[in-house]
Amino acid sequence: MQAVALTAIDEYIARRAHTSRVEAAARRVVDEEAGVLERLKDA
Repeated sequence: MQAVALTAIDEYIARRAHTSRVEAAARRVVDEEAGVLERLKDA
């Protein structure tokens, strides 16, 4: 039972870390490509 709980916690932490990396990458793209995104929005 304890092993199952520890595995679930490890998986949760890994998912959170992945989500944080994806969010950071998306923010970086938005910042770096703001001009392109603005032109696409107006197209």
